[in-house]
Amino acid sequence: MRRRWYLFKPFDLIARLWPVWTPRRGLLIVHPNGLGDMILLSPFIERYARVFGLERSEITLLGCSKWQPLAARIFAGCRVIGIDKLAYTRNVGYRFKTNVMVRRLAPASAVCAIFMRRNLEADSLVWITGAPDRILTRPHTGPRQADEQAWYLKRATRVIDHGPDTVHELVRHNRFLDTLEGRERPLPPIRLDWPKHPSVSFDFQDRPYVVLHPVGDSFVQRWPMDRYVALARRIRDRLGLKVVFMGKKGGAPLNRPVPAELGLVDLIDATSLPDAVDLLKGAALVVSNDSGPAHMAIFLGTPLVVVKGGRHFQMYFPYPLGVTRAPISVVYEEMPCFGCFWGCRHADPDPWKPFPCITAITLDRVWEAVERLTR
Repeated sequence: MRRRWYLFKPFDLIARLWPVWTPRRGLLIVHPNGLGDMILLSPFIERYARVFGLERSEITLLGCSKWQPLAARIFAGCRVIGIDKLAYTRNVGYRFKTNVMVRRLAPASAVCAIFMRRNLEADSLVWITGAPDRILTRPHTGPRQADEQAWYLKRATRVIDHGPDTVHELVRHNRFLDTLEGRERPLPPIRLDWPKHPSVSFDFQDRPYVVLHPVGDSFVQRWPMDRYVALARRIRDRLGLKVVFMGKKGGAPLNRPVPAELGLVDLIDATSLPDAVDLLKGAALVVSNDSGPAHMAIFLGTPLVVVKGGRHFQMYFPYPLGVTRAPISVVYEEMPCFGCFWGCRHADPDPWKPFPCITAITLDRVWEAVERLTR
């Protein structure tokens, strides 16, 4: 077990024993992962309400503060609380304050159906509630977290195993609810109705444009920026379309800037999250790394090309057949080590270089997918 877990444990126990005087009611869905996992949760809220016999107003979603600006539209009717998940796993004071807040929510039921999760985040929060009904899905567990994960799973009232790590998250979540409801149902519609944000107006939106999203949560899963730039020039020169770069760099810098050229628009770190959704919705095509905006484009019905590595292949991409409204092309270079879950045996010693399964994907292969989807 990690030392941090031992450091947090006494403070977590104090919060877990914090007195709660209000009657327990409602459902708490613990879902502190990023934008992609948030949008993949959205089709299931109505079913959660039906399974637990609740109104949407009786459901609280404990999520990530980064996507809270979208919550009011996507989870209308539910209560949404956003936390800083990085601070929660690193700052004892912030963690204790958050735990007491979660304890005071006093839900009757607390659930977490995320397969790829950190037990210092999601599992801790479900346990802290002290809810009479604490339901977890059996997660992917790396060797460093195995003992901690086992500790939390033993303290759940129910643990549901709903598939191997090659099952797509939509199918996995649907099976989780199938088990709770005691009957199988088809996947819900994969759709996000997004009215245009009235404050957004970019001077290129009156004509077709392509969005490139060259960033992501981790540098090792980013297709090289110089290839994105070369792809942008091809799109501009051969298809006559304006190309918009967007996204948040986060903690991993780009290895080269977007060139100041006619037909290329640099909006990296220059849009709010609602503005970014507007850009994705209005695009003729999106080209992206495996990231939250890629999933958002799918739900918005925008054609998408995804440059995909092998770290958790099939869990997020490709999507199940027949569930998406717009065409999707997943470009990847299959290697024997696919499914490494970050345990890359061939990684470069330089932490700022992408994994080999990403760098092996050529510009021509991505361009072929772009041509196919823009005919």
